[in-house]
Amino acid sequence: MLLLIIIRTAYDELQNKGFMTEFVSGIIEWAKTQSEIKVIVASTGKTNPASFKVVAKNSFNKIGETEALFNWRLLLNVKTITNKSHKFYAACIWFLL
Repeated sequence: MLLLIIIRTAYDELQNKGFMTEFVSGIIEWAKTQSEIKVIVASTGKTNPASFKVVAKNSFNKIGETEALFNWRLLLNVKTITNKSHKFYAACIWFLL
């Protein structure tokens, strides 16, 4: 199962009010009720510090980067997986510039 959510806030009057942090928090709470979802990953543009704040406030850990993006991960009640044949499920969130 792959859940792809692309988030973009274009309206200045909606920025810096915590709406996106609350929205992502709601996605996380929903994902916790889905037994198939073990990991949520997010990518944020390197030039978008507001998105860094959203994922940081929601306990994501930075796991890498590309030329343009930082990549983040949040584990949801995951036990250590040692069997490579184990299915991997994730919810993905991308923040656009």
